[in-house]
Amino acid sequence: MPDVTSQQFLILYATGCVLLLVSALWLTRWRDASNWDGREPLPSDLDPYEIAFLRGDVNELVRFLVFDLVRTGALELCPAEGKKPQLFRRAPNAPAVPLTPPAQAVYDFFDAPHSAGELFKSSVPQRVSDAYAGEREKLMDRGLFTPPWARSAARQLRLVGVIAIVGLGAYRLWYAFTVHHRNVGYLITIGIVSLVLLFVFTSVPRLSRRGRQYLRTLRAGLPASPAPAATMSPAFGLVVAAGGMAVLAGTPYAGVSEEFKKQAASDGSSSSGGCGSGYGCSSGGGGSSDGGGSSCSGGGCGGGCGG
Repeated sequence: MPDVTSQQFLILYATGCVLLLVSALWLTRWRDASNWDGREPLPSDLDPYEIAFLRGDVNELVRFLVFDLVRTGALELCPAEGKKPQLFRRAPNAPAVPLTPPAQAVYDFFDAPHSAGELFKSSVPQRVSDAYAGEREKLMDRGLFTPPWARSAARQLRLVGVIAIVGLGAYRLWYAFTVHHRNVGYLITIGIVSLVLLFVFTSVPRLSRRGRQYLRTLRAGLPASPAPAATMSPAFGLVVAAGGMAVLAGTPYAGVSEEFKKQAASDGSSSSGGCGSGYGCSSGGGGSSDGGGSSCSGGGCGGGCGG
């Protein structure tokens, strides 16, 4: 490399970092042309499964399925036992109604009482993801998700960027020390800031621009929170799917919301359960929280709720 002054190198280094970051933004944000042919039209019959899945991936769909099974009388919350997590169980004399494959996967898990935390540490999220795979492909075909090629390109750009930023910075640091230059603060600052921004800019959104716009339109047409009297309305499920479990506060299903909130807090502190630990989160991954096994032990799995 030709010998250049420190000031010249800093200008070249900073310029290269800016160009790299602009390229990352172009790839992950500005190149998204998914909505160039107009907005995604709203269907005549809104699907709460679709809304929940778009909003929070498979884990939010699992939460919605539990709520929906409670609402239809297939599941119920066990009586509270002190500070122990409340368990969900199959309701005695539940009405015999046909279940969709995703709902059946959730219902089958509750052949014995389980908590929300155990649900997300089981294979249920993966089973729901598998059962919903066909619908997810349809959403992908409609351009509502960021395409896989964009994720792959972002990963490659991140790798190249890290090598370039760290490699050039490390070389110049070595050169500076060999000639006994100690004024390298600006170089280190530019490198660290560029690396942080690179990771931010190469984080590809789960939904495409079209998908995010479509979800905003769906949610704008529904109330942010339901009135208690509206819980019997057919549209109530759509409101919950669009707003998440938090909108159940103040309704007869507030207990369902509280259990998922406790599960989210518990998993968040122990870093277990994947995105399933999120309470109304927007996950970015493939949608499985399968941690395997069960955390149930001792009397926490059935006392007072043995049905």
